[in-house]
Amino acid sequence: SPMLGFENQPGEKITLMSKDNIQTKYYLRLEVADKSGTLAKIATILGNNSISIEAMLQKPLKNATANLLLTTHTCVEKDIIKAITELENSGVVISKPAMIRIEE
Repeated sequence: SPMLGFENQPGEKITLMSKDNIQTKYYLRLEVADKSGTLAKIATILGNNSISIEAMLQKPLKNATANLLLTTHTCVEKDIIKAITELENSGVVISKPAMIRIEE
């Protein structure tokens, strides 16, 4: 199988895929307001962008905030970038989300 982010067949020159078209799983870390409705709002934004949550862990922090750690099922990078922008503007995500691609 090709290396993540590249579109090529064995023996061909390696070509970099458009970042928007990368399909993989992602790890997201969100600092969120620790209040009712926060998780529903985040899940709705992800779902509206065709992103399904595989696993999630919430760790309370000080000052009524929490770290929300989640992994997604395989999705398209342009969808997750759009979702992150919406999360940043949601009113429940406090700082810039961290995203890491998970290569399998």
